[in-house]
Amino acid sequence: MGVEFKDTGFELIKRKLKELKQLSLTLGFQGPKAAQLYEETEINVATVATFQELGTGAGVPARSFLRSAMFEYRDKIVRLYALAVQRMIREPKLTAQKTLERIGASVVKLIERKIETARGWAKPNKPSTIKRKGGDFPLHDTDLLSKSVTWAVRGRAGNILAIGSSNG
Repeated sequence: MGVEFKDTGFELIKRKLKELKQLSLTLGFQGPKAAQLYEETEINVATVATFQELGTGAGVPARSFLRSAMFEYRDKIVRLYALAVQRMIREPKLTAQKTLERIGASVVKLIERKIETARGWAKPNKPSTIKRKGGDFPLHDTDLLSKSVTWAVRGRAGNILAIGSSNG
């Protein structure tokens, strides 16, 4: 009398988790959107994002929108990730890469929301900045910063396999 093995989905779960382990998701300013230059300057979006996130020590205060969004929305992101992985396991044709792409697009929306609400939480602009910009809306010379936040799914070596924003 032999033992009969009946797979009730465990092998699929193992395969999906192994596939997921080969990938990573990065969020922030990367790829072509990060390289865009602000109008009439030689400064790209990634540089402005860094100055805003960390401050410059030369008059630009830190207005952490990226790190603070990750902390503020931590529970929501964890739930989002858990639900997405559960869905990936339930739907055999849904790949780990597509799952991370969906998570990335959702988290980018949270970061964009943090940027868009900066007037309510960020240190106000200096009077000279308000005069130059015509208003006190921190993180908004234009909407280029918020429209340049991206997600990227990367392979083990860090190579970008897919990149996108909240709208694709």
